[in-house]
Amino acid sequence: MTDTLPDTPLPPSGDLRAEGVLEPIAPWMHTLAVVALLAGFSVVAHFGHQETIALDRPIRYGSQILMVWMLLGCVVAGVYHRHLFFWNTLLHNRRPWFLEVVRGMTIYAACLVTLSFVVMVAMSILVLRHPDPSHVANLHEQVVSRLHLKNKTVESVAPTTGFELLLWTGVSLTAGFCEEHIFRGYLLRQALSFFSIAGASQRFATILSITVTSLLFGSLHLYEGVGGAIFVGILGLMYAILALRFGNLRAVIVAHSAQDFLVGLFLFLRHANLAR
Repeated sequence: MTDTLPDTPLPPSGDLRAEGVLEPIAPWMHTLAVVALLAGFSVVAHFGHQETIALDRPIRYGSQILMVWMLLGCVVAGVYHRHLFFWNTLLHNRRPWFLEVVRGMTIYAACLVTLSFVVMVAMSILVLRHPDPSHVANLHEQVVSRLHLKNKTVESVAPTTGFELLLWTGVSLTAGFCEEHIFRGYLLRQALSFFSIAGASQRFATILSITVTSLLFGSLHLYEGVGGAIFVGILGLMYAILALRFGNLRAVIVAHSAQDFLVGLFLFLRHANLAR
């Protein structure tokens, strides 16, 4: 390994071409416990989202913020060198924050364009198959159904007041910071180490690690429908690739936070417009 920081959770891009074995940054039993905990959250989110929706939004948002920070605390508690962990996830290969924000917003814009393209293609196919005006009238609902999205679920948790939007900002920043550290900072590095120790080549270990962690990330959003979970999983895959490429999490934290916040802002503005 040519890495000057052998314990780095996010190897610089050059390390992806180097041969060697990455050491784990936490005990394997700790990683299994984290994965089991995330799997439990995935099941609860899928089957218990109706009960969650029934909660008042401020209570729901506050609970989400607290829960995600506690989860990050549990993850970081098992890391061997916590100071080094945060140094590498936030400061290694760092650029000025302005550039990191531009990077993050560019990533978000690319994801948005990609999703819009998929929706447009789906709508075009439906129009060609069913040119009847009666089918075109409810085209959006058909696309949502075909892509297995649950927009009603997403809309039901979106902010509707200024105070809720403020809390939603906290939810978005928390999700961007904590989830990126959990999935792309901790689990991705542990997966890279596991497959490397198992004898996989550096490239194959990287592919497997990105795939496995992205699937787990997407599964936590099954309450948005299968299509929503797949889209989030693809986002996770892109974030993992870019985090490895950049050597830190700063840009993907920005992209993740922007994604969550702007979805809530869009739904908030739409609700305000309909309420007039």
